[in-house]
Amino acid sequence: MILRRDCGVRRAFVFAAGAGSNGHSAGVRFYLCVVNAEYETNATALVLAVTEGHSDTVLALLDAGADPDAREVDMTALMIAASNGYADIVRTLLDSGANVSAKTETGGTALGAALNAGHSDIVELLKVAGAQL
Repeated sequence: MILRRDCGVRRAFVFAAGAGSNGHSAGVRFYLCVVNAEYETNATALVLAVTEGHSDTVLALLDAGADPDAREVDMTALMIAASNGYADIVRTLLDSGANVSAKTETGGTALGAALNAGHSDIVELLKVAGAQL
């Protein structure tokens, strides 16, 4: 990944987060200038892609070196995926080394988020990966 200071980070974030919705996720690795740069609420492009459920974009960003433990405010990408029911993204994050034991400031976990949202398939994935309440 080549880092360029002349690249518009806002433009890169908008492209990266929306790429999955229009089939251009492969372009993320060529367009995104600083994979782990933070935008607004400390969100990275990975967090934005996870929030939108763009699994191909998530994979492309992780392949380009995105931090699988990236956070938005206090929630990790894994917590966001678990609470939204995105099992494929949960698997991808776990395969990329996301910390299954990460906690929010109040002690929340990805497992707790999945339980609260009623996503039993994700609860099982997280338990197999070693998650505990």
